[in-house]
Amino acid sequence: MLTLSTALLSFAPHTFTTPTIEIAPDVHLPLVGIGTWQYNESVTEAAVLSALGMGYEHVDTAAGYANAAGVARALEKSGRARASYFITSKIPGGLNESAAAAALDANLAELRLTHVDLMLVHFPATWGGEGGKAARQAEWRALEAFAKAGKARAIGVSHYCRRHVEDVLEIATIKPAVNQVQFHVGMGAAGPSATDDRAWLRQQGITYQSNPNPNPNSNSNPTPPLTLSLSLPLSLTLTLPLPLPLPGITYQSFSPLCGPCGQAAHAVCRTYAAHGSNPR
Repeated sequence: MLTLSTALLSFAPHTFTTPTIEIAPDVHLPLVGIGTWQYNESVTEAAVLSALGMGYEHVDTAAGYANAAGVARALEKSGRARASYFITSKIPGGLNESAAAAALDANLAELRLTHVDLMLVHFPATWGGEGGKAARQAEWRALEAFAKAGKARAIGVSHYCRRHVEDVLEIATIKPAVNQVQFHVGMGAAGPSATDDRAWLRQQGITYQSNPNPNPNSNSNPTPPLTLSLSLPLSLTLTLPLPLPLPGITYQSFSPLCGPCGQAAHAVCRTYAAHGSNPR
């Protein structure tokens, strides 16, 4: 077993290769990367530049993080070849087709790249809950056009419930490569009431991509170091400051922050929202 926080530091720059999973034809997603949520531009630049110097191969950002310029500067200063790193970005949900197309091009320009490796719709509606099936389908058409123009190697969604994914699949000519959701050891164990539909996503050939939430203020929880062991092609132990479940609540293995479904939300989603979580 390796402890990631120490193992990464033991490698000389650019000498290790991150395990990957194929999410689309010839598109291999590195299973370890650096996230940039809640970083301003200067912190983003410093963090990403340091990570790239240690050999990280995946950077996750989003238009909503407002730090793309910091990512861009770090990529340029690193001297790394474009093929040596994988960039995931996201645009807001709830956009019509033309607004989504504009947001995609604007984000790419901010990153100073000719393409990203993975582009996601960040949420199945606006942060305020406005949107619906037609909006999800319109936005997906914009993502498909973006990919077909060579500006994204793969496209996907984030924080989508099953019915949101089904809305997309109904009209898709390119299947979502991933559904990225918040899912980590601090959320408790899965049970019979789990609503994340991981098995169903697997049946559709959509990768269930989890992200931790190492935010010390998230859910007003303390963040002592917790260890997460992943059963991958190799044994890997991640030691990270992950949040504990809220007192008295055991989270199931579900996709929290799933957006408005146009009907009564899942009880677990209502519980999660009631405790002050912020959409990502």
